[in-house]
Amino acid sequence: VCARRTSRRAMDTDSTTAAAISRSALSFCSVGDAWFEGGRANVLSLSRSQRSFAQKSKVNTVVSYWLDGDDQENVLSSFPVPVKNIKATVRRSEGGIVAMLVEVPGKEGSKAEQRVQVFKEGVLVTDEDVSTVVKSFSPSAFFQRCQISSDGRKVVFVGEPAGGDVVDFCSEKIINGKGEGEVLKKAPEPKFEWRDHMGEQLDTTILPQIFCLDVAERNCTCLSAGMKEKGTACGQPCLAEDGTVYFVGWPEETPTLRLGLLYCINRASTIFKTTTDKTGQIEVVTDEYAATSPIVSPDGHTLLYQVAREEPFHNYAVELKEKSIEGGNEESTLVPVVDNASQGEFPGLFITRDRLLSEPFLGESWVVAETAWHCEKAVIAIRRCDGNIRRLFSSRIGAGSISILARAEIEKKRRYRFALKHSTPLSPGIIFVCDVVVDGDNIQEERLLKVADLGGEAAVDGEWCTLWTHIEREDVKESCYDVQSLLIQPRERNSSDPLPCVVMAHGGPHSAYPAEFVPFTAAFVKAGFAVVATNFRGSVGYGQEFVRSLPKHCGDLDVNDVLFVAKQLVEEGKIDKEKLVLCGGSHGGFITLHAIGQHPSMFKAAIARNPVTCIPQMVGVTDIWDWCFVEAGLPFSKNSVLDAEGADAMFRASPVHYVKNVETPTLLLIGGKDKRVPSSQGLSYYRALRAAGQAKAELHFYPEAQHPLNDTVEIEVDSATRAIIWAQRGVHQA
Repeated sequence: VCARRTSRRAMDTDSTTAAAISRSALSFCSVGDAWFEGGRANVLSLSRSQRSFAQKSKVNTVVSYWLDGDDQENVLSSFPVPVKNIKATVRRSEGGIVAMLVEVPGKEGSKAEQRVQVFKEGVLVTDEDVSTVVKSFSPSAFFQRCQISSDGRKVVFVGEPAGGDVVDFCSEKIINGKGEGEVLKKAPEPKFEWRDHMGEQLDTTILPQIFCLDVAERNCTCLSAGMKEKGTACGQPCLAEDGTVYFVGWPEETPTLRLGLLYCINRASTIFKTTTDKTGQIEVVTDEYAATSPIVSPDGHTLLYQVAREEPFHNYAVELKEKSIEGGNEESTLVPVVDNASQGEFPGLFITRDRLLSEPFLGESWVVAETAWHCEKAVIAIRRCDGNIRRLFSSRIGAGSISILARAEIEKKRRYRFALKHSTPLSPGIIFVCDVVVDGDNIQEERLLKVADLGGEAAVDGEWCTLWTHIEREDVKESCYDVQSLLIQPRERNSSDPLPCVVMAHGGPHSAYPAEFVPFTAAFVKAGFAVVATNFRGSVGYGQEFVRSLPKHCGDLDVNDVLFVAKQLVEEGKIDKEKLVLCGGSHGGFITLHAIGQHPSMFKAAIARNPVTCIPQMVGVTDIWDWCFVEAGLPFSKNSVLDAEGADAMFRASPVHYVKNVETPTLLLIGGKDKRVPSSQGLSYYRALRAAGQAKAELHFYPEAQHPLNDTVEIEVDSATRAIIWAQRGVHQA
């Protein structure tokens, strides 16, 4: 009895400490929207979000900073101002015009109101309810791009169309879009007809369209109504000064098939144009395979956009193109695809956000973009005349990842001010302001001002570096290649002995582990672990051929790259061979479970978050079932049907194929509303693992969680805490 009580108290202490570490790692501020104000852009406002652990929710505020002088001591900040229910905003510096998309919660079970509000010089001039035509504003930055004309008369945005009339066979009435009953007079829509949504984290989005509110006439119309009838989803509108609206349309693959869009740039899409007047016709602008992110140049002469070549896998390098708007079809490629890139070389344009920057033009000679440059997120300037690439800000700010929060023109076509966020594996984010001067074909950085540190106690007292490892294999196309890894370690140690280590595998697989703050990783370092994260073959940011090399080798090439780096660090005495933990989510979970099945004695614990476990079981269930074919090395088309031969190939590429070998204690963290890797994947593997009976297994199920397991503060804290406890128990029992 005494022994049990001691064990229970020890477990409680571990839980308390682990939970405190998780809360600490999650306590930073994140930044959503940002904008400059004032005639010289001397005020920076940030829309910030921070977790309240007491309320188990996020607190959203706006904080403004007065940029007076050249050092942080002269930066003054306002009190945080709480904000809520704002879905999107857009600002025009000329005239002080602001438009907001606001969702007002309904009372006593009634529907929420969708309202468009317009302010001029801080005064509300329009507050229009558009709920009769708009069911909801698109919540996703992938689709949404709110735009307002320079005179404030037209607001263009993305929303879900209000529902039509549906039949209620029980009452012999129809229910119209307002939810009221009336006598059946016309043919209604089928109430329960299945319409596929847009996939993971877009499951409330069925068929988004482009809308325009005419402020003067108080009239809201759907500009893309003709596209709706064709089953084409629309988004990313760009409103030009002449009233032309450019937007992207994603067609339905077939009447019964729509593949998920999030993180998948290989979905076919077309750029269209129309106008904000009532007679606007819809025309095709470019019919390249996957064209997105249309942006009109300030002079109105050029359309900038990105194009993804047709590839079977989901994420890869894109081309940056521009097209003449006035007459002819003249177009040019500013940034082509780069097939191979050595260490330090520009690897091609790998977009790190949902779309291009909304204001990418600097003068007439340059455009700016963000890209994955090896493991770092970088800001680059592209010279339009010759495609020359220049990396911005990194040499002055330092290693890590940099993203643009806001941009303002403070001297026409010459001087620009940028708000930047700099993040590293140890720091959640520091806000900088930097001025950039454009002089013809030259570009120069000037004043750099540190504005704010978003980290607080979330920052990690540690050290990090990048490593390149040379790997040689005879059974793959490229027999010799280099992979890059991040090594993150706590600064303080109890001894000079090698550290226990969590080996992290990223998801995708065509993504990358970034040199930026990841709370889950930071929590492990705060708990005393070293962390090594390898960007295995197939990762983005290293050239197109590096991405192409993985399909057909999943479960082999990716697994071996991750383990090879870990073994190398063991040989170098940097991490403890007897205290290794393997962790990954999604495809990283796939790698994790493959590794413990193929190498049963290497790891003391394994943690898998929403892992792929049995590929053939995902076909027709996941929102990306093309992935099941492609990554298993099988051809995929819109008419693909799984047969016995294909199912066998998929099964042999799956972790469950090795489940009987597993000896490693395994923790599974599963989201009940995951559309990308359905929860049945983790649940079925857990049952198989328990049936095999060789390994301790534990599963935590979060009914309301989607794929990232970050839907609520409670889910974030609980999943991180469970992972820390599991890892500590594994290495302490070694």
